[in-house]
Amino acid sequence: MVFDNFKFNPLCLSIMLLTGSVASVQAAVVADSSVRQKINVVTNSNGSEMVHINAPSASGVSHNKYSRFDVNEKGLVLNNSKQSSLTSVAGQVAGNRNLEESGSARVILNEVTSNRASSLKGNLEVAGQSAHVIIANPNGITCNGCDFINTTRNTLTTGKPIMQYDDLKGFSVQGGTITITGQGMKDNYSGYTDLIARAIKINGPLEANNLTVMAANNDHISIEDNVVVAKGKADTSNSGVGIDVTNLGGMYANKITMVANYNGIGVRNAGVIQSLGDLTIDSMGHITNNKTMSAENLLKLKAAGDFTNSTNSSVQGLLLNTEAKNITNAGSITAGHATIKAKGKLSNQGGIVALGNMLINAVELENKDGLIHGVNSLTIDANRVSNTQSEAINHAITSVTKGLASNGNLTITADKLVNNGTIYADGNIQLEADEIDAKHSNTLSGGNITIKTPGVLSTADAFISSVNGNVNIDAGSVSNAEKKSYLWGLFNFTNYVNGAIFANGDINYKVKDTTDNYNYLKANNNVTVDAQSNFNNNNFIEGKKVTLKGSSINNASRINAENAIDIDAKTSFNNSGVLNSSGSILLNGPSVVNTGKITAAQTTIYAPSYKNTGDVEGSFSVVGHLKPEQETPEVDQPEVDQPEVDQPEVDQPEVDQPEVNQPEVDQPEVDQPEVDQPEVDQPSVDIEVGGDSDESDDKAARTIIIGA
Repeated sequence: MVFDNFKFNPLCLSIMLLTGSVASVQAAVVADSSVRQKINVVTNSNGSEMVHINAPSASGVSHNKYSRFDVNEKGLVLNNSKQSSLTSVAGQVAGNRNLEESGSARVILNEVTSNRASSLKGNLEVAGQSAHVIIANPNGITCNGCDFINTTRNTLTTGKPIMQYDDLKGFSVQGGTITITGQGMKDNYSGYTDLIARAIKINGPLEANNLTVMAANNDHISIEDNVVVAKGKADTSNSGVGIDVTNLGGMYANKITMVANYNGIGVRNAGVIQSLGDLTIDSMGHITNNKTMSAENLLKLKAAGDFTNSTNSSVQGLLLNTEAKNITNAGSITAGHATIKAKGKLSNQGGIVALGNMLINAVELENKDGLIHGVNSLTIDANRVSNTQSEAINHAITSVTKGLASNGNLTITADKLVNNGTIYADGNIQLEADEIDAKHSNTLSGGNITIKTPGVLSTADAFISSVNGNVNIDAGSVSNAEKKSYLWGLFNFTNYVNGAIFANGDINYKVKDTTDNYNYLKANNNVTVDAQSNFNNNNFIEGKKVTLKGSSINNASRINAENAIDIDAKTSFNNSGVLNSSGSILLNGPSVVNTGKITAAQTTIYAPSYKNTGDVEGSFSVVGHLKPEQETPEVDQPEVDQPEVDQPEVDQPEVDQPEVNQPEVDQPEVDQPEVDQPEVDQPSVDIEVGGDSDESDDKAARTIIIGA
């Protein structure tokens, strides 16, 4: 039938629109007429639209299909009540007859079956019982000023619903983009908000309670126990950015979970991502932050690719857990406690600060002009650690703005450690590596400092200071000839390699390989150098008592002692410098040569060969053999234990012994043969006295003793 020039009068048109008898010419929602269903779309009197949804299945899912699904500025109502109800969008609305037998739906699934994308520009409200609202459009969804009312959960997805016996099992996402732009999206009243698409672009504000944003290219994604789970096979042939937050965009929620779930797809933020609770970002590609990421609780970043925090950008969380292939920070990373793991390289030129504990695990750590600070503790485990500063190191440092620092303990374990900057801790510092380069560096500790390396320790122009504790350094060999280095401890100070040391307590200095010491060693108490090989001293050594032990010992500088100098050389001792003691000097070795100056109240030389062409001041004596080993008394002590058992049985003979006391007096005469025995050694004694020591007997009383 054809009606020519037919017109509806206004009253008739209004009645037909209210009853759903006619669709609006500009209807935002159009049901798919090719599908057998009972949904009814009507336009309300205020211009908003309402959908009388299909009856739900036994599992509570109302599945509604559309050729067009948009929300205009006036809003949209999904009628989930069989009775009349009051709504914010449309006021009082009639009941939905489709629900008279089934009752309200638990899930309202809105699927777009055409090739038309969805545009959401207004409020979407559920009338009646609240429900989980899903908008599934493979062609894409754009939200500009959308809001949700009376919903338990809202899911926007470009996935195709996976149905089984009228029950929703998940989504298959193969493409499509969700865009939040302009006025953005607000979902502050539902419990959960999900954005699931191949690509997601946030170009406006997004507000929610518990927000999940997933970029996926996966054949099965489901929601289980309120968590979005990718269960099926993902496409692994892609790369790029799956979740992109622009400089105009932002995410604000109580909890945020962001997932880029297919290979090579990353997350990029140039806006603000802010969570009042946890923030989790899990990417199969890169994570790049160019502005702000923050969480008041846990901030977890995990990337199969690299994580980059650029200049003037910040990452902040109460608990920070970051894991990536390579990590580059030129901005600010702050946390209460922090765990940072790099499968490759961690490069820092900005600030990484944890108010509590910080643990760093990396193949390589490069800190260049940056600050890594764990307030309670800092632990670094890496194959290679490099801590450098481009400007000159100030040894009189009063504050730390660059370097590696902790208000508690600081521990670094590496294959190779290069420290050309500052390492600072109020507590203990422990550095352990196969090789340590500490040239032009500061290592400052309020507690103990322990440095261990079986390889080379380079300390040229290094300042190592322990204010309140000990310094323990154990190295295979040392290189410090470029400039002097300082190791300072206000109390007991132990150094197991060569270096310049200042200590208010003791200095104990042990080195395995031949050592050329170019450093200044000074202790307010004693200095002990134990060189397992040769020891060549080229700088000042000062202490109350100075003890040097080694194979071959050469002094070309000055050794000062308040009480005593004791030098024990296994092969030879050569002095071309100055030995000065207010008390005594004892020199012991097969060969002793003095071409320098020796000054002491009493000098005793134990040497089969002694040559002097230098100057000796004070009383001195030369014994033509090595000093007897002092280990004998320690051997005799166990032997005394047995006579103590025999003494009770020998008590009676002891009474008779007083008459034999006189022979016992004669026994010292037996000591003379002992004196005669060293006379056999005389052919091997070589004593040469020359130089200034022979010029005047007023300078010293000299005694040369051949024998014991």
